[in-house]
Amino acid sequence: MNTTKHKKLYQIPTQLLLLLLPLVASGITGCSSFFSKQTAQTSFYAFEGVSTLQSAQVKSQTQQAIQPTNTLPSLIVTHPQAAAGFDTRRMMYSRSEYKLEYFARNELVDTPSHMLQPLMVSAVEQTKSYSAVIPKLPAAKTDLRLESEILSLLQDFKTQPSKVRFIFRATVIDNATGKIIALREFDEQVNATSDDPVGGVKATNQAVKQVLDKLGLFCIETAITWKRAHASSPADSADR
Repeated sequence: MNTTKHKKLYQIPTQLLLLLLPLVASGITGCSSFFSKQTAQTSFYAFEGVSTLQSAQVKSQTQQAIQPTNTLPSLIVTHPQAAAGFDTRRMMYSRSEYKLEYFARNELVDTPSHMLQPLMVSAVEQTKSYSAVIPKLPAAKTDLRLESEILSLLQDFKTQPSKVRFIFRATVIDNATGKIIALREFDEQVNATSDDPVGGVKATNQAVKQVLDKLGLFCIETAITWKRAHASSPADSADR
């Protein structure tokens, strides 16, 4: 009789344990899932490649462009286009020829095109070679129009260290005639400080800055060319 009671006393905790095991297991799984979600959060990055043109060549060209006897053209900067696959917030990389991939948990805060346009406006404004530099607006009328396209922007892991390659095309069009008066393609390659998305972002910002610097020079040259072509003759000046 006593033996049976003892057996029952020991059987009760065992039964409870069997009932609790699934709950404990699900709790552990839930915690694991929670922490894995915390560690798998997506990181976001932005372009900060602000142009800072300071060279003697730039200053000389700027002085030539803003001579008092010259009329400064106005410029509208349209939204950059992007080649297939590059009009996305996802960050692209390559590990083998002809194969492009995206980082799983690293993205840009906006598409390259949207982030680049205000930087382009700022870069051209700094040259002081235009009477006005504005983003595209429905009612805006300007002398010239800057159109552009992102041809490539990716981190290349086929080399060590990895590098970012940014290929960008700029086209300036005379709005009065609809003709292209200047076109240039920029191809910048910058080594990454580390072979990961963070190193790629740092290299991307440097590549963007270098392109913006060269875009500024390109726009100065274009303004000078346009003004020479539209220089007033003595008769025209007298009529004014």
